[in-house]
Amino acid sequence: MDVELERLRKIAAENIRYERQLARVREAKKQTSCISDAVNRSLDNIASRKARSFVIYGEPQSGKTEMMICLTAKLIDSGFDVIVHLLNDSVQLLQQNLDRFQRSGLSPAARNFSDVMDPLACTRFG
Repeated sequence: MDVELERLRKIAAENIRYERQLARVREAKKQTSCISDAVNRSLDNIASRKARSFVIYGEPQSGKTEMMICLTAKLIDSGFDVIVHLLNDSVQLLQQNLDRFQRSGLSPAARNFSDVMDPLACTRFG
């Protein structure tokens, strides 16, 4: 058990999540130049304090989710502790996106808000 924990700590310290995600997309025979461009521009906006949040909009099957996965990986590699994605309120689309984030192997893994919040806390603010 300690050996596995040390291996995971070493992987986390390498900060190569973004490169792994780009490699995963390339292995699926998809182009990554638009993803890299969007990720780099997003990080430039954060660094220059021009933006703290983003809206990702596009046609179905245009690569929005892959870009969000890669952006999330880059933000984690850059030291961001908490990243929140607000998605369409369609239960089917929410689950589809959550599944894709989880299948990406991104670490730490994506979680639905209901997995991390106390259900009673949600009712106090509603």
